[in-house]
Amino acid sequence: MSVTVTKNIAYGSHERHVFDLYMPQMPKTDSGIILFIHGGGWTSCDKTAHTKDCEYWSEKGYICGTMNYRYVDNRLTVFDELDDITAAMEKIKSVCAEQGRNPSRALLSGGSAGAHLSLMYAYIKADEAPITPTAVFCHCPPTHCHKNDFLLGIGGEFEEWKYGVLSCCCGTTVSKKILNRADVQESLLRMSPVSYITDRVVPTGICHGVQDELVPYEHTLLFLKALEQNGIPHDLLTYPNSGHAMDKDPELDTQAKDLMEQYLEKYLMKLSEQCGGIS
Repeated sequence: MSVTVTKNIAYGSHERHVFDLYMPQMPKTDSGIILFIHGGGWTSCDKTAHTKDCEYWSEKGYICGTMNYRYVDNRLTVFDELDDITAAMEKIKSVCAEQGRNPSRALLSGGSAGAHLSLMYAYIKADEAPITPTAVFCHCPPTHCHKNDFLLGIGGEFEEWKYGVLSCCCGTTVSKKILNRADVQESLLRMSPVSYITDRVVPTGICHGVQDELVPYEHTLLFLKALEQNGIPHDLLTYPNSGHAMDKDPELDTQAKDLMEQYLEKYLMKLSEQCGGIS
């Protein structure tokens, strides 16, 4: 399929306010888009992490975007990164309109920090989003940022980094000594997707490695249990041998693509009122 690729479209004044857009000549739907949000601990990496994803899905007929966002620091939190997603969506919608397309629905996807931002945006920003999130399909998402075992790594080797990045992410000083203090827990819960689960959040598919050394697999199980209790359609694809890199079960990658395509057909092609996960 013929696909037009436009790279580094600016959506704001910051140097990281850019995205790439992949526009099939004859999209399956001109009212839906897949938006990929890269990982990197909220402080690194780049939209090119999802270049191959955009190439794959746009060849199958889906409009795709992959965006950069500002990194957290002592001034910017994850909520500023969520604002970047809104700004990117506004520009994406404008550029698509110039090409005769009108995306009104989005499936958000990413891994690690990108999965976290996808969930946070879809769960708390849907009512104000320029393009309404109708589903999330993500990999190894941080969902319980307040828990003691989050971001420790094997033997706790990431412990020092953990408290620094969490301090930037939530805008509150976090350390091992005060992690369980009420005000710190409140700030970390505010940046935890599990805190926003209601019976109105969007269907959610997750792929996660059982051996994940940074984001415990058990957190995803708790997260999906909360979705189930609220009647939200959800699915889990478990990678039994993989850690955070999701690279030890390559035979499952095709299954992951198949599951994501089911989400696209059910929740991006048209709005669905059905309940229950995809079987």
